[in-house]
Amino acid sequence: MNISRGPDDHGAPALQCKTCHQAANQPASGVPGAPDWHLAPLRMAWEGLSAGELCRALLDPQRGGMPPEKLVAHLNTALVRWAWAPGINAQGAPRSTPPLSHEAFVAVARQWLASGSECPGT
Repeated sequence: MNISRGPDDHGAPALQCKTCHQAANQPASGVPGAPDWHLAPLRMAWEGLSAGELCRALLDPQRGGMPPEKLVAHLNTALVRWAWAPGINAQGAPRSTPPLSHEAFVAVARQWLASGSECPGT
């Protein structure tokens, strides 16, 4: 398929993300899903960033950063929580999950925000 991001990151007008990505994972096909499934905006392309670069991006509104109260709320959305229950891929193999629980992840984020949101130098 020739999938396109579309102008609102929800797919092209004729083929929205929700056409295939439903509100839950689809075990028969391996298609992942969660409520409000969509791509992150391109300004949030964080792959390959160092820890310091990622930290600064999280704090930069131009890169998708959010104020602390919005960040914690975002981390608790069904779309973000999907990472901890990603289901299986098209070959039937389990997808990998983050190395810590969602609760621990949110706790670390809250601690980072409460301590001043400092970023490493690199």
